[in-house]
Amino acid sequence: MLSAENISLDIGGVLILHGLNFRLQAGEITVIVGPNGAGKTSLLRVLTGDIQPTHGDVSFNHKPIHQWPMLERARHMAILPQSSNLNFPFLVEEVVMLGRTPHSSGLERDHEIVQQTLELVDASYLRGRAYTYLSGGEKQRVQLARVIAQIWDAESDTTQALILDEPTSSLDLEHQRMVLQAVRQLAARNILVIMVLHDLNLAANCADQIIMLRCGRVAASGSPLEVIEPDIIKQIFNVEVDIIPSRQTNLPVIIPR
Repeated sequence: MLSAENISLDIGGVLILHGLNFRLQAGEITVIVGPNGAGKTSLLRVLTGDIQPTHGDVSFNHKPIHQWPMLERARHMAILPQSSNLNFPFLVEEVVMLGRTPHSSGLERDHEIVQQTLELVDASYLRGRAYTYLSGGEKQRVQLARVIAQIWDAESDTTQALILDEPTSSLDLEHQRMVLQAVRQLAARNILVIMVLHDLNLAANCADQIIMLRCGRVAASGSPLEVIEPDIIKQIFNVEVDIIPSRQTNLPVIIPR
């Protein structure tokens, strides 16, 4: 479990986050959405212990996030930022192997995990290629394989967390769908998943819970059926939409007017 209690964040005299409270459960996918500047990435940085909140507390597996030793936290929490700069000509499998750095599972097992995670994100065919020569979407999938490899083999019964900041931003439609399927498989293994997405239809299609931010506050939260409503979207995004149910899933589909 990961919980935020009365989280506020002040940066340079500007209040970025205002009194946020929520609890996220293992085995569920939580998607954070909101307009530009709503505080989504700042919230992820607070939840992962990258920056300290000005007020409030974050707990992961019932322990304050700042009390986790760095190596132990890396074994249980993997983070994919918006951009991952890597300019060395590592081979694809070497990049994914970086995710195994916190572990001592042995080279043979690590190679197995690299292969399994590359298969999960449809990137096995990239083995042997230099990372720097890949397309943007290919790099995104390799980086996703790296962070999944980081939490692939649980070393204890403690919950693992996968935190992704706009993981579908460089992907085509096929690979967007594939990534969301992979994330759902990971959640089914009792991994706690948090994602920032801009596409509300993608969020509605994969989330167990959606947290909508506006100006650093939680403007709405709940299941897709609860929060994907025209009035809520108008209030938060200042866009008028129509909502229709998907014929396959009955989940809401958003159509801008």
